[in-house]
Parts: sequence; C-alpha cells; structure tokens
Amino acid sequence: MWLKTGPTPPRSPSVPGLPDPANSASQKEAVTTQAANDAVEKVLVTESRKRKRGEYFNYDDEIRAKIARYAIDNGVAKASRHFSADLAHNVSKTTVRSMRDQYVKVKKHVVTQRHWHDLHVAHRLY
Repeated sequence: MWLKTGPTPPRSPSVPGLPDPANSASQKEAVTTQAANDAVEKVLVTESRKRKRGEYFNYDDEIRAKIARYAIDNGVAKASRHFSADLAHNVSKTTVRSMRDQYVKVKKHVVTQRHWHDLHVAHRLY
C-alpha cells in the first residue's frame, strides 16, 4: 500500500536540549513529546526570522540642543528621565550622552573658529 496510515514515527529534535520522542516509554508520551518539540521549534524559527529592532525617533536640532544643555547642567540620567516624560517615549541615557557629546564637540569647534577669526581681525586692525 502506498499510503501509510497510523502514527508517524517520532523524529529526533533539531533543536539541542529538547527530549527525543524515541526514548519515550509509551506511544502517547512519544506523540506528546513530538508535538511539544514541534511547537518549540516553530516558535524559535519564527522569532529568529521576525526579530524587530526598536523604534527610532528623529529629533530636530532644537530638541537635541535642549537635551544636551539639560544633560550638561543636570547630568545624563536626570536628562533621560526628564525628556522621557516630556516627549512621552523613552530617551535612553546612551542617546542623551551622544547628544551631549556632539553638542560639546560642535560648541568647541565654533569657539575655536571664533577665536581664530577674532585673532585675524585683531591682527588686521593693528
């Protein structure tokens, strides 16, 4: 007969750590173990393929500057808490720290350029 009927033979699990249905004491236990293994394997395969990254938020330059100045004055953790409440979504400490560092870097660059400009103008005047 080309079509087999009856219970299918148990398969070894493809995920390490799952029990092998072939080692079950009864046919009922083997079927239950196989069904549980299939469900676990399905969940693992589905989750690994559908991993979703977190939401990203875009901040305009004005908000970035406000967050950075607040962090400079009050600290990163306090700025994170303050703006998470204000903006109604989580603003991580890492995000605040990177905004603060970028702000300081830009400010330092602007001050340096202004200093050189002032020196150049002063030199031309004398």
